[in-house]
Amino acid sequence: MSKYFAVDLGTSLTKISDKSRKKYLIEPTIAAIDMDSSKLVAFGSDALSAIEAKPGRVKIFKPVRHGQIEDLNLGAQIVSCVLRKAGHTKFGRSYVLVSTYGDSTKVQQRAMARSLKEAGVHEVRFLESAIAASVDLSLPIGEPVGNMIVILGAGRCEAAVLSLGSIVTSTSLAVGATDIDSSLKNHFIRKYNINVSTLLCSHLRENITRDNQDSNTHTIVGYDISSGENVSVDVRAVELWGVIDDVLSQIIQGITQVLTSTPPDITNDLCQSGVHVIGGLARLDGLEGMLANAMELPVHTYANPETHVIGGLRKSLSHFSDMTKA
Repeated sequence: MSKYFAVDLGTSLTKISDKSRKKYLIEPTIAAIDMDSSKLVAFGSDALSAIEAKPGRVKIFKPVRHGQIEDLNLGAQIVSCVLRKAGHTKFGRSYVLVSTYGDSTKVQQRAMARSLKEAGVHEVRFLESAIAASVDLSLPIGEPVGNMIVILGAGRCEAAVLSLGSIVTSTSLAVGATDIDSSLKNHFIRKYNINVSTLLCSHLRENITRDNQDSNTHTIVGYDISSGENVSVDVRAVELWGVIDDVLSQIIQGITQVLTSTPPDITNDLCQSGVHVIGGLARLDGLEGMLANAMELPVHTYANPETHVIGGLRKSLSHFSDMTKA
């Protein structure tokens, strides 16, 4: 029996869906590795349980950094693992469509495809994340007009201008939401000598608002690096936004550079169609306005920005046989 799967392997989350969406899984992109054999023990939520079962022998590893798989063999093991969770077996024919960033190389894709086939997958295809998202948003990318997609992910941000069914120009930046979290963490160390969890920094980024920045404060809890004691400090929102905006300015500057290499007639199209912004970081308060001011274009955001790449991949499974092999 043939089965079709879409896979979006992200820095923070891995999503997988079958053709009918009856199987739809979201797992944290973390792997448990056996230190003796260097093999994958468990992936996603199961990885944390694996550490408890074999303390000392198993190490948690984040296999995707800045949107890129650091170890292609491990990446293939991970995709194979999540496919089994979704119903893939070696006895059936599985066809897998995997998302890629625009700067992914054919060498990387062939290596991933080869490893997946060794794991029992019958055929593998790849689709750029920007095109997948456009499919889910029902943008007219097959027509002779310009459309622009901006993907703001956990470890990578990408901007792509599309027309006539392909990418006209694009840029991919090795910076994302996790860099904001790291900047906040480093700021607390430098200024307050406090070490805080990355989870707390993520929570701050996801919940901070730009309203009343001078008066609003956030309680930061961690431990003093010198004494090791638990401490807390109240930090004004305006100070936190200063740290966040330093990273955002890098992202926005990189994204706006795409327009300099966009043909004038397509740029004119964008004045009407605007910029479609997706990815988890798109939820950041005030980002829509910052992008609109920097690009001088209409900006469109969406209620569930993290779902459009996997949604477009799933819809594209219907055209799997028409796609070029890796």
